[in-house]
Amino acid sequence: MVTRADDRRSPVSTLARWCRRLIAGLLLAAVLVVGGTAVRVWQVARIDDWTTADAIVVLGAAQYSGTPSPVFEARLEQARKLYENGVSDTIVTVGGKQEGDLFTEAPPAGTTSSRRACPRMPSWRSRRDPTPS
Repeated sequence: MVTRADDRRSPVSTLARWCRRLIAGLLLAAVLVVGGTAVRVWQVARIDDWTTADAIVVLGAAQYSGTPSPVFEARLEQARKLYENGVSDTIVTVGGKQEGDLFTEAPPAGTTSSRRACPRMPSWRSRRDPTPS
């Protein structure tokens, strides 16, 4: 009688082999999902969209006593470029306020780069923002 090598393995070793395959497959799937997502984010981040919009929204970043951080300045600079190229005639700056901050993130934006770049931009103040506009 001829027996195959698989027939001589114990059920425990067969189960262990299938568990290893399952774990390897799950790890491979996880790597592919994370890698694929990273590649897609990288691709989309390089798209420069200049279609017209109702408003340009600048998300807040750190500000230091009314002076925008370099990241916030870069966002404001991009908003300025969009504004100058006619994407929108409205720029909205938004941001939060931590305990102890003198300003939210939005008013410093309205008084620095965006004000110099877009002098016709209205200065808005939120209801919870005590800083003058």
